[in-house]
Amino acid sequence: VQFDAFKELKLTKRFWISYANTLFVTFYGTIWSLGVSILGAYALSKPRLVFRRGFNFFLVFTMWFSAGLVPQFLNYKETQTIFGAMGIMDDKWLVVIAMGMAAFNVVLLRNAFENVPHEIEEAAIVDGAKEMQLLTRVYVPMSKSAIATVGLFFGISRWNGYFWARTMIRNRNEWPLQVYIRDQLEDV
Repeated sequence: VQFDAFKELKLTKRFWISYANTLFVTFYGTIWSLGVSILGAYALSKPRLVFRRGFNFFLVFTMWFSAGLVPQFLNYKETQTIFGAMGIMDDKWLVVIAMGMAAFNVVLLRNAFENVPHEIEEAAIVDGAKEMQLLTRVYVPMSKSAIATVGLFFGISRWNGYFWARTMIRNRNEWPLQVYIRDQLEDV
């Protein structure tokens, strides 16, 4: 067994930069995705939402029939254009923001929020709670296990994210670890 490759890798600066980029994308991508998904799931769990059934249908429809790579690529390119107009040239943020939601995870959170007893919400409203207080002080604490599960799903998907990072990030110093390792294998 030879460990020369591991020794060389450990001493390479780009390896540690790529590792830090992976941690960045994983941490901020998970936080961003959880925030967006929690807000979306909370809204979709409310029976008083106008066109709720239609929104839920469109959400589930995207799980049944994936649009494929072309719409995702166009989403990334448009996000890249918007970032460029704002002066943000850091492509790591592009990967974090453009992969903000997953329909399956929103459905999981919506179902968890729908299972919170309505009486507890009514009691909070009687005590003077507004919508954001209901979300942060009633729904989120009562759905911690579902939020932790969805956070784990998002974290794993961000950690393993290879394809879009390889496709969209041009600067080698912003590549996550997976792209760097694949580049090293291609050079051999």
